[in-house]
Amino acid sequence: MSERKPPVDSFTPYWGGEPLLHPQTAELFRYLFEANRRKRFFRSFLMNTNGYYLTEEISTILLDYAGFMEREGGDGGMHITFSLDSVNPKTYSQIRRVPESHLVQVLANIETFLALRAQRALTKPCLTYQMVVCEENVEELGQTLAYWKRKLEGMGIPYEVVADVTYFNDRDSIFFRQLDDGRYAEGVRAKQLHRRAIEQLGIG
Repeated sequence: MSERKPPVDSFTPYWGGEPLLHPQTAELFRYLFEANRRKRFFRSFLMNTNGYYLTEEISTILLDYAGFMEREGGDGGMHITFSLDSVNPKTYSQIRRVPESHLVQVLANIETFLALRAQRALTKPCLTYQMVVCEENVEELGQTLAYWKRKLEGMGIPYEVVADVTYFNDRDSIFFRQLDDGRYAEGVRAKQLHRRAIEQLGIG
């Protein structure tokens, strides 16, 4: 990274895997953001995480950098997507193949992050609460939507409900995403399921 001359548009850590899994994530992020403060290697930061390893220490590092971005201004963005799929522990466990207690930890980590962001009166990073629509969770999407609306409205956080991905916008997003499947027949079924779900939720 120290060799790079012009800044890239966006830096995305470990895309395709869990970026917070590494035991030295906090140290790596400190180095990354401090280096970018001194010499702009990237304009925007984009991360997708399941939220399980989002400790308060990592949250603080991310929010420290978000504060720097807001003070400095410029055209850079900061966006974090939480891959959730359900707020029902049993369904979450079934989809993710992890113990039900994982969801309890994930939701607690996100709540801590939201509280810390609110304490600093920051608008960055914008957050996306993502649910991939599938057979296992389609009957619970109304419950999931109600959960996040209640949470965000209770904290006075502006948000939108979307069926297509949005990055670097000016508010949080509750995102109902279509399942990606490379097989034609499964892809068609996923598209139909997604269309039916967003119609029932009244979004599109």
